Amino acid sequence: PRMPRDISRKIARRLRKLGVKLYLNKTVNGQTAEELMIESKPLRSHTVVWTAGVTNHPFFKNNKFSITASGKVSVNQFLQTEPDIYVLGDNADTPYSGLAQTALRDGEFVAQHLKTVSQGKLPEVYKPKQPVYVIPVGERWAAVQWGKLRIYGLVGWVLRRLADLIGFHDLEPWNEALGQWMTADDSQENCAYCLVASSK
Repeated sequence: PRMPRDISRKIARRLRKLGVKLYLNKTVNGQTAEELMIESKPLRSHTVVWTAGVTNHPFFKNNKFSITASGKVSVNQFLQTEPDIYVLGDNADTPYSGLAQTALRDGEFVAQHLKTVSQGKLPEVYKPKQPVYVIPVGERWAAVQWGKLRIYGLVGWVLRRLADLIGFHDLEPWNEALGQWMTADDSQENCAYCLVASSK
């Protein structure tokens, strides 16, 4: 739901081209080791990927935090729900919450805010930043949304690989990050079942 429809359509088309069947906006009634019940109809499968979203921990509701219609905690321009109580990341009702990039940025903002306040300076207000979305779909193909810019296919995959390099560098010095990045390969060994199924 977060993605623009044109990007969703391109990704759906790519998934179908790869042989993936999509069941969207359906109710899942149950699951066994061999099948998934979707709106009371069985779907036999050896692999189930279930994306159902996230909700806030009951702690916030149980402790009478101000909860918005979206189910997240209401925060002010400093990510505070009350003086000296900060709520950030997936829990805060801010644009783009629910994404790792946003949670990291929120953490940096709160750390800087606390430092600024402790020095007796006037703090800056929180400004949400739209992250770059990169969605890989199969080998050497990705969809990228960078503001209003959309990039698909091999070029999107190259941008994804560059983002991986930056991600490695966030955790390691450049020489080690480059080594990790160069050994990373998006091809994966198929499971025994997949090899048999693809040979039929």
